[in-house]
Amino acid sequence: MKTPWRALLMVQKDDVKYMNETVQRLRQMGIPEIHVFAEAKVRISKRYDTSLHQDASWTSPYELWRGATALAGQIYTSQTDLFLVCRPDVFFWEQLPVYCEHTIPQNEIGIWCPLTPNRVFPSENIQRPRCSGDWGWCPTQVTPDVEQHHCFVVTGHMLSLMAFYLPKLEEPQHIGCSLSHALGRRGVPYYFHNPSLATVGNDVNYMANDFVGLTHHMNQKDMKEQNLILTPKRR
Repeated sequence: MKTPWRALLMVQKDDVKYMNETVQRLRQMGIPEIHVFAEAKVRISKRYDTSLHQDASWTSPYELWRGATALAGQIYTSQTDLFLVCRPDVFFWEQLPVYCEHTIPQNEIGIWCPLTPNRVFPSENIQRPRCSGDWGWCPTQVTPDVEQHHCFVVTGHMLSLMAFYLPKLEEPQHIGCSLSHALGRRGVPYYFHNPSLATVGNDVNYMANDFVGLTHHMNQKDMKEQNLILTPKRR
């Protein structure tokens, strides 16, 4: 039997202090299967021994992202419908899992990012993604920010393709943009959400001023326009 969701929590050195609160928030959202992937030499509490994955080659954000998605893709894609990939200290709209189940086409390749940080699309920037309405997923170019602050949803099929899409790096100084270039060359569709369905607690660069809030409830008009009924699907 498939699991509706798994979370992949990417942990770098400065993220450890936020882990416990983030894990608790993910469980409150209804995602009990949480797997911790940590950079090499990052010390993780023994309470996470049963869910911890760590490798000596994961010495940069890119290698952590590449190694974690490749490993999870090999093990869990046949068991899971959707994956939430994030770093600690992210706050999510509590209805995000149910909303994604209703709006993400699970037979399509793509990356859906619920966090639309101010730094990527400042309000005065005419390149801010345009949606068909005031609420929805907005197609846009992938940016280097995606690997600096992992926060996105992918299908199991997309996760299984990551090992083929992301090359082994030969020049570490190019880590900052290699992920976005690799996805761009492959033509992988990338979507942000307007308004933001997540925000970051302590990094001003990744906060979202238009975050809907933890307990936002869509009204009947919004649900009708989006053709949504925000209740869990039967399995």
